[in-house]
Amino acid sequence: MATFYQFFLAILISFAQVVFVLSKGYFLSLEFTLYPYLISHGFVPYKGLLDQHFPSLFFGAFSLPLLSSTNPTPLLLLFLSLLFFTNLLFYRYLKIKKTQHPLLWLLLFVIVMAYFSVNILWVETFINFLLVIFLNLSLAQTKFSKFLMGLILSQILLLRPTLAPCLIALIFLYKTLNLELTLGFITGIFVSFGYLLFQNNFTDFIQLAIVFNSSTYAKASVLFPTTRQLFFVGLLLGLSFLNTLRSQKWLAFLVICLSLLASFPRFGLEHLQPFVLLVVLTLSQSYHFSKWLLYLVIMLFSAQILFGLRLHRYGNYFWQPHLYPLAQKLTNLPGPEIYLFGASDLLYPLSNKLPPGKLYLPSLPWYLNYPPYQTALLSSLKSSPAPVLVDTNFSVDGQKLINSSPQIYEYIKMNYNLVETEGSFELYIKNQ
Repeated sequence: MATFYQFFLAILISFAQVVFVLSKGYFLSLEFTLYPYLISHGFVPYKGLLDQHFPSLFFGAFSLPLLSSTNPTPLLLLFLSLLFFTNLLFYRYLKIKKTQHPLLWLLLFVIVMAYFSVNILWVETFINFLLVIFLNLSLAQTKFSKFLMGLILSQILLLRPTLAPCLIALIFLYKTLNLELTLGFITGIFVSFGYLLFQNNFTDFIQLAIVFNSSTYAKASVLFPTTRQLFFVGLLLGLSFLNTLRSQKWLAFLVICLSLLASFPRFGLEHLQPFVLLVVLTLSQSYHFSKWLLYLVIMLFSAQILFGLRLHRYGNYFWQPHLYPLAQKLTNLPGPEIYLFGASDLLYPLSNKLPPGKLYLPSLPWYLNYPPYQTALLSSLKSSPAPVLVDTNFSVDGQKLINSSPQIYEYIKMNYNLVETEGSFELYIKNQ
């Protein structure tokens, strides 16, 4: 009876997280809708669909299908389900490991995750889900479970390559290096990269995911944390360090430290969600951590979250209401193509139109100012009669795109006629 009662409380805590996300608002990152839409219309990743991520979640054998091109509900349900079951699987692991106060640790995990942008659907949402599956599989110790653990690690690596050192340390921490795990890992990598060979775009992948990432993206996209963010990350890291001084489990602390690499080069709290999971996991397995200190940390993060909830409520960020009437206008424009410069890329699927010349380039300065991609974009515009929609207010890291990528904006103004202005949006038709 007590076990059932505890499991019911774990469900309530997990459900509370869902309510928090719906109340605060959520980011359904547009890639999860846009990329399947473009691929379904013949765009080839790394050739015409330019994105620097490795073949896993967005492209390839393990990628998500197109859930809906016009309705965010299916994607939202997937997002909330991932959060809910991540919590329950984490609780299951704590219970099987006979952790003291498992419900308190689950509560801490949920509350700290609320500060670390749990409301953003991004690759770390899937990484945390895969990590708790990895943890539960580590309890089984069968050949098949070890194979699945290797398969899971391969996908985590492809989702966030900067976690490679962390994953290596994690393997040694859980003493899981064996033949079955190695075979599972190789299978995951082989299937994912076999997709590139099947699409005949391996060279394009190297150029984008390796050359562009290392030469341009890693330098041009750098974003540093704020003082407040450093404080809360430092707090968790400090608690982990003090716990390690008592427990002497330095390998676990190394895993935690290496997970911070996920925030390079663009710092974002959402990138540190695996860090949060590993910190709470490590602290929960320690007999040296005071229950009262646990209460204190919970109250500190709760106060910060309530403060943020009072200041920031933004609804469904990437499916904003103004997009729908705007999409209807674009739908009525002649032709199957349009180029969006700074305007939300969700307007492509919402208006059932495509980027010109089978080339999709994100409206981000490190893409638009990279000479090979800028040349390819201008060439696609020259060869297509497609109209252009500009959002003059769209900014990246505080700088408007029309200022950070002036060559593209100047080309549009010189070769297109401005036919309509509505708020920050400018609609251009090509000169005859």
